Amino acid sequence: MKRLKKSGTFSLGMAVMLVIALLVGSASAAAGQVSFNQVGVRLFGEPKVSTGESYKASNGQEVPSVITYTDAAGGKTNYLSVRQISDLLDAEVSWNSELNSVDFATYSGPNMEPKVDSVFVMGDEEVPSPFPNEAKLGVTLGAFTEIDPKTVDTSGKPASTYLKDTHITAEQTGFPTLAYGFHPMAGKYVVFQVTNNGTKTQAVTVERVKTISNSRTEPFTTVTLAPGQTVTRAFSISSDSTQLERMLEFGVDPIDRPDGVDITVSLMQYK
Repeated sequence: MKRLKKSGTFSLGMAVMLVIALLVGSASAAAGQVSFNQVGVRLFGEPKVSTGESYKASNGQEVPSVITYTDAAGGKTNYLSVRQISDLLDAEVSWNSELNSVDFATYSGPNMEPKVDSVFVMGDEEVPSPFPNEAKLGVTLGAFTEIDPKTVDTSGKPASTYLKDTHITAEQTGFPTLAYGFHPMAGKYVVFQVTNNGTKTQAVTVERVKTISNSRTEPFTTVTLAPGQTVTRAFSISSDSTQLERMLEFGVDPIDRPDGVDITVSLMQYK
């Protein structure tokens, strides 16, 4: 199923200089000095790497967070690993062995495998749905973790209201995909609720938007929503996350593309 994206997704333009330095041999030692973890790193004014703190590589190895090279004249240059830069800037990064290169924001294909464990009706024939009826809880992407909506107190007034009992209909397309940024100070939880008022099965998607990527998102479970049913999904927001990690994209699409939608949608943020 291919969704037509009409997204409010922002496009973050950044000029990022990435320098990979290899300091080896006696010539480099004679020209200057190398020190490790002597400086920290701040992002948007928030400390992310403390002085003296090392960086844990993907293989679990502790490596220097910052390498400082001091030349013979006393000038200093600080170097960070490509992987750490990608983590700090929420940038998609991969290794291209064929070209012997580090690739940033290079599309590498879909990252979601459809799962068949439910059934919907197409015409007079029952066809397996490619999506489950319930979301997998405990999945963490960026600043968000999908949790059991029953654990969120929604009895009081929401801290923020983005959509409230909004009735949406479309004949041959889905709910226009929308992306929103959420800050934990405005509310720890995001609650997305969809009711299917129509006669066609829908697919409800929630995805985290990658900051620097080639039109990539990180999907939470896409769930099947049968006619007459309501699905509620809830997400907690990490308090120590950066603003680069706090955007979610929501969508509702007919599983059979020629069909449309008749849904009621609410999107709230709660304390």
